[in-house]
Amino acid sequence: MKTSRLLWLLAGCTGILFAAESPPPPADALPSTVITSVRLMIPKNETEVRAIFDDTVKLVGNGITITCDHLEVVRIPPGDNSVILVQDQYKSIVATGHVNITMGDRLATCGRAEIFPAEDKLVLTDDPVVIDRAQSSSISGTEMTLHRGSNEIEVTNSKSIVPGMKDFGPGKNKPTAPQPAPAPAK
Repeated sequence: MKTSRLLWLLAGCTGILFAAESPPPPADALPSTVITSVRLMIPKNETEVRAIFDDTVKLVGNGITITCDHLEVVRIPPGDNSVILVQDQYKSIVATGHVNITMGDRLATCGRAEIFPAEDKLVLTDDPVVIDRAQSSSISGTEMTLHRGSNEIEVTNSKSIVPGMKDFGPGKNKPTAPQPAPAPAK
């Protein structure tokens, strides 16, 4: 049974199995991903499935919410024309324009976010800022790469704001070192 491109793409975007006699998804299946927008375009392409979402875009997935102006989802079709899709079949998800990403206690804002699901990698550019509300801290830079699983973050030209540190200098109750007398004026 040949699946139409739209159903095939939607099956990938939502993680739903599209087939007439499909069994229910396994209990350990990921929840569906829902993408809403004012416009959706699916251009014809033989080597990949591309969906382009425009205007008031919102993606709500497993532990992540993305809002932006423009979103492109690219998938590599499986060779067997299967409609059972897995995360590794997503090549990329690219969000641009007023991007806001919420992941638990973290909020990221930027002009462009590229998600590479097969690599468990998220790349933020165009003035990225990541705020960790639980830690009362933030990181900004020109480019940020976040690696899922390892919680590793790489930042180019970084600026970090972290909770205040106690004063390690001479305080009110600590004696100060004697200062040398100024040199006499000539």
